[in-house]
Amino acid sequence: MVGIDTGGTFTDVVAWAEGTCFHCKLPSDPRDPGAVVLAGLEAAAGALDLPVDDLELLHGTTLGTNLLLEGKGCRAALVTTAGFGDLLAIARQNRSHLHDLAPLSAPVPIVERLRFEVPERTLSNGEILISPSRGDLANLRRVLDAEGIEAVAVCFLHSYRNPANEEAVAAVLRDGAYFVCTSSEVLPVYREYERFTATALNARIAPALQHHLGKLRWRKEGAMTWVMQSTGGLTSVQRAGRYPLCTVLSGPAAGVTAARGLARSLGLTQALSLDLGGTSTDLALVEETLVLSGDLRVGDLPLGSTAVDLTTLALGGGSIVNLDPGGLPRVGPESAGADPGPACSGRGELLTLTDLDVLTGRLPASTYLGGKTTLDCDRAARLLEVLAGRAGLSPLAMANGYQELVETSIRNALVRTSAARGLDPAGLPLIAFGGAGGLHAVPVAEALGATTVVFPALGGLFSALGLLQAEVTAELAHTVLLNPARIGQEQIGRLLSLLEERLRGELVADETLHGAEAGCRYERFLDMQYAGQGHTLTVPHSRTYLQHFHLEHRKRHGFSLPDRQVEIVNLRVRAIAPPRSTGLPFAARPVPLATPPAQTRVFSNGQWIEHLCRDRATLDRGESLAGPALVVDATTSILIPQGWRGRSDESGHLLVEAR
Repeated sequence: MVGIDTGGTFTDVVAWAEGTCFHCKLPSDPRDPGAVVLAGLEAAAGALDLPVDDLELLHGTTLGTNLLLEGKGCRAALVTTAGFGDLLAIARQNRSHLHDLAPLSAPVPIVERLRFEVPERTLSNGEILISPSRGDLANLRRVLDAEGIEAVAVCFLHSYRNPANEEAVAAVLRDGAYFVCTSSEVLPVYREYERFTATALNARIAPALQHHLGKLRWRKEGAMTWVMQSTGGLTSVQRAGRYPLCTVLSGPAAGVTAARGLARSLGLTQALSLDLGGTSTDLALVEETLVLSGDLRVGDLPLGSTAVDLTTLALGGGSIVNLDPGGLPRVGPESAGADPGPACSGRGELLTLTDLDVLTGRLPASTYLGGKTTLDCDRAARLLEVLAGRAGLSPLAMANGYQELVETSIRNALVRTSAARGLDPAGLPLIAFGGAGGLHAVPVAEALGATTVVFPALGGLFSALGLLQAEVTAELAHTVLLNPARIGQEQIGRLLSLLEERLRGELVADETLHGAEAGCRYERFLDMQYAGQGHTLTVPHSRTYLQHFHLEHRKRHGFSLPDRQVEIVNLRVRAIAPPRSTGLPFAARPVPLATPPAQTRVFSNGQWIEHLCRDRATLDRGESLAGPALVVDATTSILIPQGWRGRSDESGHLLVEAR
């Protein structure tokens, strides 16, 4: 099995076969990410002495995320009910910044020229009043062909009640040379704006994702490939290609999956995860089960789908540091990525957080990427000197200031993440990983008042390791809008059984379970709200679901209304098949460095401080070391400041605690 996580800066590879572990980091290529994945597969096959076709690939990708964040994608059209072509532009009237006198409108996924209306109407009870005519559909085909459309999103009113009209149009359009998806497939729930937006975005990114995933299917028939979803579960290539929107938080979700498994192995019931990579920082609350959210958004656009509950910051090792127009320091959101990369790589023209970590000694130049890359520290130093001159500060004080700015931003986001669940972050251990996680996690913990930070073995490749530990999952929701006072438990159970059968049929049809049907379990949920609310809470279906909803509402929002009418908005069924392999370790020794320094200096609080430097591969199990110290390996560096002590446990995880 090979887990390959494609990030904005690096592509991480972790392979496991019969007790042998191989891992490496490769520079990502935004122009051809699939080529790097195939290179990782070839490297793993060579290291494990296995044919490439015998390797089972589990893949996480940020391709869909990047397309949405950058406003890119294919030339897509919207086909909708007559009179509702402007719904995407009207959007919701909610304002994310209530007191902004000039609020920016949410971007429109499909431009007006490519939004086409069809005379049809399905009523809110599912009755079809008007069906689309053959003549209208023939005219539509001609217009789409003339516009050079690559993908079509078919979105009709009330199709979640009865998808017949959408299916009829899709059947005609699928004869053309474009990808077609319907809102009743992508998000079969009510609230037209969210449903239309999700379907439009799914159409826009589908051709690019299908092209990328198609490259991974060149191996012989039967060579299995899985794709990580935003929910923290795997799905088949076929399903990911049809519903690419489910991959938007693919990589970060794999990291949370790995953190959950690590927390369980260490006996931690709750923790906070900090994934500081090359492009972004992803934060999450880690509990016994994955904490999911139904309000996934990318930028200002709602995706409407369920995802791991993450807070994402545009801060990473590749984030560009600069001054804003007012002369104040700014980090990100722009990133140097893999190309050109940080200034010290010899190609970049702009200063990044990685450059500052190198210049202040937190990331020794001699150990960067295992010492296989020569860094141009003078180039980065010249850029820092120019930037510090503009701010009127000394270069190293400027560098420390930027590091503190990053750490404060992460600290504040972690406070919000934990407070939203009624938790004090000072009482929670921090699980830190990602290529830059070890450089900043302990200062973040100090600012939080936390006393324990866990650095996993292979922390610089942790999301790729999470891919190997993930379950295969799928989910299906359906809007019902029921009043529990007028419906019995038996009827709810029957409706959920029908939804479960529908999901089981879909999974068998697209081979998502690959023979694991017998081990698959199905979980049932209800999306509920108080009458008049515009947001729902998801609770497990049980005999006490009403009491559970009131308790969850109080936990999440600080109050409950037991006497208020409750509504069941959506039914939801989740299929969960066992992980592709069991018994995978969370630990693996890093590759020893060729010439790690015994001592190194780190600039902090206006002075250079001598630090003990240890190669993580040489740490004995149970060995401890007191700060100030640096623990280095080929994928990351871990800063242990004065007043903290690190201890390597039996699995090779480094537990750093305040003394």
